[in-house]
Amino acid sequence: IHTCRFPPYSGKERDGTAQYLAAHPEDRARLLLNTKFRKPKLGTSASDAAQICRDQIEEDLKILNVANVDMLMLRDSPDCDAMQAQWEMLQEALAKGTTRSIGVINYCEGSLKCLLETAKVK
Repeated sequence: IHTCRFPPYSGKERDGTAQYLAAHPEDRARLLLNTKFRKPKLGTSASDAAQICRDQIEEDLKILNVANVDMLMLRDSPDCDAMQAQWEMLQEALAKGTTRSIGVINYCEGSLKCLLETAKVK
């Protein structure tokens, strides 16, 4: 289940998933929960981009009422430093067991090269 957090959905999928899980907790093991992170706005500092990512992870887990999700996916950004900072947050989530896997979506070759410069998890 994809728990999208950006327009035009703005949490509707996540909130619907939370309602389903609350009514059917026995189904959690059968579902693949996938969350995507929105791109930080142009000009967002790397530290702010990381904090936005960290906050979204905490908020999504709380609203979904789960200890972890199956995959966190990072969208590309025009700012290399912001992408690297957000990837660091996803790596932390993976290390803590907050997610079972991390990945990227809609990345061009240049964005991948940027991310791989500092990524520990590749």
